[in-house]
Amino acid sequence: MKKFSTVLVLSFILSRFFALTAFAGAWLTAKDGWWYRYDDGSYPISQWVWLDGDNDGVSECYYFNEWGYLITNTHSPDGYYVDANGAWVDSGRVQTRGQKKQASRFRRDWIYGTYRVSDGIIEGEMEIGYYTDVEQDYVRIEGALSNPPYHYGSFTGVVVSKTGNSYYAVGSGGDYIKFTYNGVDGINITDSIIEHDSGAFFRSFEGNYYKTKDGFES
Repeated sequence: MKKFSTVLVLSFILSRFFALTAFAGAWLTAKDGWWYRYDDGSYPISQWVWLDGDNDGVSECYYFNEWGYLITNTHSPDGYYVDANGAWVDSGRVQTRGQKKQASRFRRDWIYGTYRVSDGIIEGEMEIGYYTDVEQDYVRIEGALSNPPYHYGSFTGVVVSKTGNSYYAVGSGGDYIKFTYNGVDGINITDSIIEHDSGAFFRSFEGNYYKTKDGFES
């Protein structure tokens, strides 16, 4: 299947032959062929570039001529063959870099579950569930600072507002958590105040949390 569409996303991958970094941009076509425009308006000329055409984590290598057009079904000036899609072929195989992305084992658009953080600053666990009796999402977090004096913190509250994948949960005494869900397996706590249950020494659970187990709504 031809890998070119109107807009393709690039991976940041380095070639062992060609020291180039590919930045995000878009594939475009003209009467003389395909070319690639970076977000800053520039485009590759007389060079190889590794591109992840379908954003699957695997990049192929393409050569753009002196006018900036992709070459196909021919040899590059330095003697490498490219196929009908413009991808570099060696020993009959398209050469690639990177690893194919694995499908998440977690349910998409299902925030409920258990998450963990261990980033050298905080060691913690976060649970998001649903109170059926009051019909509200709840958040529970427990954790401790990773370095002495290892202050402990905890939070229990309910989600009081949601905009898209951004959430705001409030606990007892005015403690709060603001976080963003990535739609699959990650939560980023962007702002929090944790002081009434844990004391003044532990005030924040900010960081990136990764799902370890899907939960149930009820």
